[in-house]
Amino acid sequence: MPKLRKLDIDTWKPHLSPSIRISTDLQQLSIATHAISMTNIELFLSQMRHLTYLTIFANVLRGDIVDGERWARLVNNIVTFKFSFLISNRECVNLNSFRTRFWLEEKKLYVTLDQWFDKTQVLLYSHPFFGFHRYPHPYIEQWCTSESTGPKLATFPHVTRLIVDDQLPFVKEPLKRFTHINSLVMRGHLSILLRYVSSCIDMSRITKFAEENRYTEIEDTQFARILHDLPNLHSLAVNINTVIVLCAHSWPHIFYLNIDYSFAPKSLTSNEIHTLWRSFDHVQCFTFDRRCVHDLAKLLNCMTPTIFKLLTYQFGDLSNYDPPLITREWLELNTKLCHFDCSSNDYNTAHLWL
Repeated sequence: MPKLRKLDIDTWKPHLSPSIRISTDLQQLSIATHAISMTNIELFLSQMRHLTYLTIFANVLRGDIVDGERWARLVNNIVTFKFSFLISNRECVNLNSFRTRFWLEEKKLYVTLDQWFDKTQVLLYSHPFFGFHRYPHPYIEQWCTSESTGPKLATFPHVTRLIVDDQLPFVKEPLKRFTHINSLVMRGHLSILLRYVSSCIDMSRITKFAEENRYTEIEDTQFARILHDLPNLHSLAVNINTVIVLCAHSWPHIFYLNIDYSFAPKSLTSNEIHTLWRSFDHVQCFTFDRRCVHDLAKLLNCMTPTIFKLLTYQFGDLSNYDPPLITREWLELNTKLCHFDCSSNDYNTAHLWL
């Protein structure tokens, strides 16, 4: 590849082969890998003499990877250098090796070390943290102590997705460092978690909310009001019990709706189907588990006209459902739909385009 200028490598192999023939004129390189050694990186990069941009995201590393002096020799001519290393042992990290004149004055690059209570692994990363748009979960559930070579602790402007579990209490200060979250995933008591997280992050940025809940009973419906008041929320993925509670409000700003079945097994009644479409009357893309709906014809005949795409997962025992599996012939005989395309795949997923 003699003319290659930019290369992204994503591999779980613990070794980058220096025998791979890559253009010596390569200018930009991004690496996502696992358990790599510093010696391997040095050999791999030795042939890339014109490299100006380097990012590395790696998990479960040995101590030699975090030697600031060795990195200084390696990236001396590189203009942009970003990294995120999940390291197996805190004692391997010498943060002072990144406090030299080279890093602080020449490169103007600051490094932060995060350590979690009751965890042996630590996270070492350059400012700002950039790894895969999310901070490593489940570590955000633990008490975190941070140390930085910079004048203040880093925020996470590139982290856009936050997963929050029910292992309260969280420590608020680490959560406040997530300044650009737009996708929020919650597992637990929704009202409690939403109230808590609302005091830590800017909820006005949230555009996507998803529930991954093992609870089937809803004791507090305050979460519905909190979600309803989010000004930029456009996408909801919730279980069937939750969506029934949400139907007490009008949701004209929700364009993507996903109803899950696995954690709250029940089906929508005829009245609930009517209420669903009155509440979510601007949905454009609708995804649902087939087990959520016995009367599929009513769901499709009553749905809001703004929908142009449906996707349904046809899992579990559907022998008592009509139809067990959706076909074009059934849709033509039992619904008012016209001018549509329908397909299904080997994973029991049916797609419908209107």
